[in-house]
Amino acid sequence: MPSDERTSGLILAGGQSTRFGMDKARFVIDGAPMIRHVYDVVYPFCSEVLVSVAEAGAAYPLPGSVRYVTDQRENAGPLAGLEAGLLATSTPWLLVVACDLPFVTPGLLKRLLSHRTPTAKAVVPTTPDGRIHPLCAIYHRRLLPIVQAHLDAGQRAL
Repeated sequence: MPSDERTSGLILAGGQSTRFGMDKARFVIDGAPMIRHVYDVVYPFCSEVLVSVAEAGAAYPLPGSVRYVTDQRENAGPLAGLEAGLLATSTPWLLVVACDLPFVTPGLLKRLLSHRTPTAKAVVPTTPDGRIHPLCAIYHRRLLPIVQAHLDAGQRAL
């Protein structure tokens, strides 16, 4: 694949899961934690897989090749996870999937990846009713200054 299409994966697992009542990433579905289902779908598309966590030292039952990245900003939501991933990635593109999307399919990820262009900063899916889904999307590293400006302004949501 051309160097401008190399992709790393980022699984967002730094949320507090307050409404869910427990760490969503560890919730077991069909015999495996949700985060493992996400990893198994993301891994084949990526040269590396990063896991964004809110606190250093957090770990999940994933292969040893996974690299954990810690949010640089405390309690700054998923945007801080994206910032951590963009700072840590060694590739131009970052395939971002939240840990609580265990039913994401390889077909969806393949379709997202096929929509990258040389000038795009992101590929974000939308539903027919126009809702965007930024927690399962692809972001280019050139988006980092915009992400940081939003965080500096107090914005937390993707």
